[in-house]
Amino acid sequence: MTARDARIRMTIEEQRSDEFTRSLRELQVNGYTVLNDSLAGETLSRLQTSFRAHLDAALIAEDARTLKVTGPSRYNVHIPLEGPFLDPELVANPLVMDLARSLLDGDVTCCYYGADTALPGSKYQPAHSDEPPLFPGLPVTLPPVGVILDVPLVDFTSENGPLEVWNHGTHLIPDAGLIPKERPVDNADARSSPNQQLAEDLPSHPVLITAGSFLLRDSRIWHRGTANVSDEARPMLAVVYCRPWHHYRLLPIKRSVLDSLDDVRRALFRNAPVGDD
Repeated sequence: MTARDARIRMTIEEQRSDEFTRSLRELQVNGYTVLNDSLAGETLSRLQTSFRAHLDAALIAEDARTLKVTGPSRYNVHIPLEGPFLDPELVANPLVMDLARSLLDGDVTCCYYGADTALPGSKYQPAHSDEPPLFPGLPVTLPPVGVILDVPLVDFTSENGPLEVWNHGTHLIPDAGLIPKERPVDNADARSSPNQQLAEDLPSHPVLITAGSFLLRDSRIWHRGTANVSDEARPMLAVVYCRPWHHYRLLPIKRSVLDSLDDVRRALFRNAPVGDD
């Protein structure tokens, strides 16, 4: 290695160290961090094509096993654990893995993989947290159990229903009756609850990021999907990393797929139910 190569390598390592430090602090204090333009163009294009085909097939078949209604014109789409969806650039991104391990005491698994998809005409969801308290009523804040990697497959704009977050420490609020527990799908009734009125009074903002960027967030942070008033769908992949003992909503993986993965990804999906090819 030449002296020039060594300097370049050190500069890259220093930049990554600075980005790690910044992102970890933002996750700990604000409950989320953004890693802009994290996917290469070819990887993003493959994901966009594969997801579009997967969603279209599920909508045509009205596949209730794949589509979960989370509001008018809004679905949580279960992602198949195969092909481009398991690209290491996405599910095992080194910086994301380092951040998740730092927050979750060193060892993580993928405990769910889905896609929040707001179709044209979708409405505002109630504010909610993706992780209910482990011990309901406990008046102290516990360490995080999960970290969620959200990946928009289109640019998030103010018109197409971007994710809105409450980032002023809402992931640190203990279960003292303040955490919104309304189901996201129950728009009409849930929006009028006292906790929703509290959320409306607190500062929040939409996360406007480009396709292929990463939004990494504590699973407890308050957030909601917003109204899609555009003419196009707004899909967002969501990879959920958890402590190994927290199984959440595990999706099955084929034996041949699991065996084909490298050691890092095989460890990530080691808790997934293994099915026949």
